[in-house]
Amino acid sequence: RKIGFVGLGNMGLPMCMNLIQKNQEVMVHDLNKSAVQTVEMAGADPASALETLAKECSIIITMLPGCQAVNSVMDKLIYSLGDPAVLIDCSTVSPATSRRWDQEATKHGHSLI
Repeated sequence: RKIGFVGLGNMGLPMCMNLIQKNQEVMVHDLNKSAVQTVEMAGADPASALETLAKECSIIITMLPGCQAVNSVMDKLIYSLGDPAVLIDCSTVSPATSRRWDQEATKHGHSLI
């Protein structure tokens, strides 16, 4: 199964690199093109858009800087996912934000951790 990874900052980049080093197939998306190039050189596939990543990955990890970023990303991901998927949000967000997206994910047949 292909793993999607969104958010290649101070924590996300090393987490993503660990997945690649463990021979996982990883597709990535980040606004920072330099970070995307770094993991692409290590073996990750860059996604041209979040919607592309959502359609090709059954597990998606997000590591984003806050509620606004999570809201923006989840709004695109959840409604673009095909088959039931598992979303793993490692972002620093409020409990209310986590509950909101857990409810949306569940409503659409997905799981959010």
